[in-house]
Amino acid sequence: MRNRVNAATAILDELTSHRRVLADLQQADVDQWLAEGRVARRAELGAFLRWACSERLTTVAIGVPQWDGPADGVDHDRRWQQVRRLLHDDTLPTDVRIAGLLITLYAQTATRINTLRFDQIQTTSSGARITFGSTPIDLPPTLAALITSLSAEREDTDRAGTPWLFPGRPWSHSISAAMLRKRLAAAGLTARAARTAALIQLAVELPAAVLARCLGIDISSAVAWQRAAAGDWHPYAARAALRMNASPAP
Repeated sequence: MRNRVNAATAILDELTSHRRVLADLQQADVDQWLAEGRVARRAELGAFLRWACSERLTTVAIGVPQWDGPADGVDHDRRWQQVRRLLHDDTLPTDVRIAGLLITLYAQTATRINTLRFDQIQTTSSGARITFGSTPIDLPPTLAALITSLSAEREDTDRAGTPWLFPGRPWSHSISAAMLRKRLAAAGLTARAARTAALIQLAVELPAAVLARCLGIDISSAVAWQRAAAGDWHPYAARAALRMNASPAP
């Protein structure tokens, strides 16, 4: 967001320096900026111009580039090795194990989980569940037990009253996403690579709508990940439509 604001400022400053306003912007100006690599990078420049077009402040825009999936290779074997280690390695801090499992199993980001609270974990007759999107997800018994252990570990400590699964300093605040990533990295877990591997596998196994509801991601992102994973859920959609059409009227 900071980069986008800086890009918008640079664009307007460039126009002002030539006694022009945004409505005077021409495609040739944008092409020149991109060729010279100045004013703003393509992504931030495109984001600002698409917004300006939507507000009818200009008619010049840069299209959204097509995303073809993760640039780096996805090592699923390494992902499952990390999952097993996080589940069973008692030498790792409990909160780091929990954070790592939420990333490697449910493709969450440090930015989404760093503010998780204990009251967001619902206890059920069969275990526990957590909600990332609109549909609650049942937690594996081992992960649910780790969360219970984390709460017990903090009894009789200065962190006993914190509502956060991952408190920062002071304990009344949640940890920052950057610090959480740093702690995960110290334990040998690269959050981005782990999440990518998890998303690729989940995108193959689940329809985009289910993926979005369970993981709390935008439906367009879920569709893009499904395409990147080559998950074809058209037969699923067709069967679902047939079931709906075949159901008797209420």
